[in-house]
Amino acid sequence: MRAKRPSRNAGFTLVELLVAAALGALLAAIAAQFGARVTDSFARAAGRLAAAREARVALDQIGRDFSSAWFRDDGNVWLAADLIADPALGLEDLWVSAPVNGRPLATVTATADGPMEDSRFGGAGVWLRFFTTANVTDPTAFAAAPVAVGYRIVRRTRTNGTPAGYQLCRFATRPAGDGVADGVLESGYNLTAPAYSEGSPAWRMTPGDPTESSFVLADDVVDFGVRCFVYDRGSPDGQRLIFPQASGAASNALRASRRRVSAPITGEADEFPDVIEVAVRILTPEGVQLISAWEAGRLPQTPVAADDEWWRLVLAHSRVHVRRIVIHAA
Repeated sequence: MRAKRPSRNAGFTLVELLVAAALGALLAAIAAQFGARVTDSFARAAGRLAAAREARVALDQIGRDFSSAWFRDDGNVWLAADLIADPALGLEDLWVSAPVNGRPLATVTATADGPMEDSRFGGAGVWLRFFTTANVTDPTAFAAAPVAVGYRIVRRTRTNGTPAGYQLCRFATRPAGDGVADGVLESGYNLTAPAYSEGSPAWRMTPGDPTESSFVLADDVVDFGVRCFVYDRGSPDGQRLIFPQASGAASNALRASRRRVSAPITGEADEFPDVIEVAVRILTPEGVQLISAWEAGRLPQTPVAADDEWWRLVLAHSRVHVRRIVIHAA
C-alpha cells in the first residue's frame, strides 16, 4: 500500500500560527518605534526651524535699526545698555515672577574672548536702547523722524491664555509732553532717565497694556545679550570690548555719549560702539515645557542648586543665534 499524501488544502499548524503572530508583533513594534523616532525627529527639526525663524526676524530688525542709528557728538547719551539685575525694573506689569524657580538673577558670563554661545546675561538679559530712523512703527509719522527703540526680555502671560513665557520685545517711542511735537527729537534727551511714564517729557519705553503683543519680536527667548566693541589698534585683534565690562558685575552699564577723536582714553566706558554682537537664546518646544514645569515646581528637585538646574535645562534645550553688526551711526 502506498503512503497517503498530505492534503494540499491542509491549514497551518498551531506552532506556525504562533510563530507568524510573534513575527508580526515584532515587525509592528519595530515599525512603531521607527515611526516614533521619525515623528520625534520631524518635531525637533520643525522646532529648530521655528526657533531659527524667530531669531532671524529679531536679529534682522535689530540690524535694520542699527543701520540707521543716530549719534551726535554733543556729550549726550545716544546709546545705552544695561545688564538687568532686577527683571521688574521699569517693566510695570510685563514681568510675571515664576512661582518657584525663576530665572537666575546674578549669572553673567560675557567676556571678549569667549564665544557668544557660552555667554549669559544677568537677571533679564540686556536692556538695549538707542535712536534710529529705521522702520517707524507709526505709519502716519514722518519717516525720517528719529525714534527711541528699546530691546529687552519680558516674562508675562500671553494673550492666548497659555502660561507665562519669555519674549523678546522691541519698544519704539517718540517724544511726548507739553510743547513737544510728535517726531521731533528732543536735544539732550537722556536714554538713562528712569522715568518712562506716559504724559511726561520723557520717552515711554514700555507700553502700558500688558496684553499688547505688537511689540513682541520673538517668543521663548530666555536670554538676550550684546557685546559692544570699538576699533583699537592697540588691541591684539584690533577691537576692544567696552560692554559688558570685564568684571562681569550685574551692574554693568554702557552710556555711549561721545566718539573717540584720536587715541582712546584708557578705561573710557561711554564710547559709541563700532561693532556690536547680538545673541538671542531660544528654547526648543521641549525646553518650553520643561522650563515651565520647573518654574511651576512640577519637576522633582535635584541635588544641585535651583539656579544651576534652571541653566542646565536651558542649555540642554535651547539654541543661540548670533549676529555681528558693524555700526555706521548717522
